[in-house]
Amino acid sequence: MVGIAEQVYGRYERAASHLTATRLIHLCELLAIEPIRLLHDVAPHLWGKTKKEADDRTKLAQLIRDVPADVLPSLMDIVIRLAPAPSNGAEPPGLEDDEA
Repeated sequence: MVGIAEQVYGRYERAASHLTATRLIHLCELLAIEPIRLLHDVAPHLWGKTKKEADDRTKLAQLIRDVPADVLPSLMDIVIRLAPAPSNGAEPPGLEDDEA
């Protein structure tokens, strides 16, 4: 199913080789798992300072995935306004796109 040689698979298991992003996406598709879920499980520190924060951020990302497309602009506006302002005085990401 994976389409790779057994030796290559073995190198991945032993961490002697690293997966490419493309191969990771393919494996996620085969296993019917969201890439964010897989990445969270192996590296929760990328998502938050605590396990709870990492779990909450991952769950939020999964919930956003299911938001209807017509609701996304409103949700983005809410999230942009909730996010802390950048320390360099620049507009929060996303606001400058709406004004252009």
